[in-house]
Amino acid sequence: RMDVQVGVLKDDEEQKTALEQSTDLGLVVEEITPDVAQRYRLDEDKGLIITGVSGDSPAEEAGLRPGDILLEINQQPVASLRQYSELINQSRKGETILLLIRRQTTTLYLTLKIPE
Repeated sequence: RMDVQVGVLKDDEEQKTALEQSTDLGLVVEEITPDVAQRYRLDEDKGLIITGVSGDSPAEEAGLRPGDILLEINQQPVASLRQYSELINQSRKGETILLLIRRQTTTLYLTLKIPE
């Protein structure tokens, strides 16, 4: 008889789904894994990548694009979905947050307004 534990992957998938639905930023963020790094041809092997930006959303208005690497939120390093979620959830509606991103060879700051 063999016991199999499947809770770990399920929790990660639930966290991703909750992360996408918990904010109205129009932003889909994934942790960088070897598979993700290969798919997007990244040098990084850890951190967060933006994989989706909805049209007519706060993320699009901020100038975020799929493929951007998210480095910081409000000058705090962010390297996991958990950190991302905590930092976004600390922000109040109507507040503007500062994002540091890497886009190809350029690092830039963008501001993103949390919808009211």
